[in-house]
Amino acid sequence: MINRRAVTSFFPTDIPSTPISLHGAVYLVVALLAILTGAIGALVLSLKMRGNQNLQNVK
Repeated sequence: MINRRAVTSFFPTDIPSTPISLHGAVYLVVALLAILTGAIGALVLSLKMRGNQNLQNVK
């Protein structure tokens, strides 16, 4: 079964060359926050794991 959220993330919420709707603006802000927090989370995790002695031999 195809995930509905995965499918809707590939299609725009507003038609091009029309004003942005409230739903489209909220979607844009939430998507931007999700991308930024995901990248920041990956960076923080990698920095925290860098000093872990148990992971020194893992490559």
